[in-house]
Amino acid sequence: MGRCAVVLASGQGYPGVIAVDDTHAYWANNAGGAAASGQIVEAPLDGGPASVLAAGRTPSGPVALSGGSLYWIEEGYDTDGGAVLRVPTGGGSVQTIAGGQSAPGDVAADGTSVYWTASA
Repeated sequence: MGRCAVVLASGQGYPGVIAVDDTHAYWANNAGGAAASGQIVEAPLDGGPASVLAAGRTPSGPVALSGGSLYWIEEGYDTDGGAVLRVPTGGGSVQTIAGGQSAPGDVAADGTSVYWTASA
């Protein structure tokens, strides 16, 4: 059976690919590529306001959800300035999983590991 389309959040700054669990949708707002003005955001699937999990970021590419954490990449502005980061889905401190990455592009996660692409 089909479902009706529901707007979870409006007025977002260049939102990217979403990840969804049983209760929330998660995405990165890249703010049009402006340095350190992006956000990692969540919104409840059953309605309610969106919440910023991490602000002042430079996300690029998709987000990945696994084990109560949301993962994303930040390209950086020089050859090896990229990073893979995470934040708990309920909010908390941002942690760098891997820094010094050369142009990371995509991120994926399963129950035990995080995977990403990077240039050689």
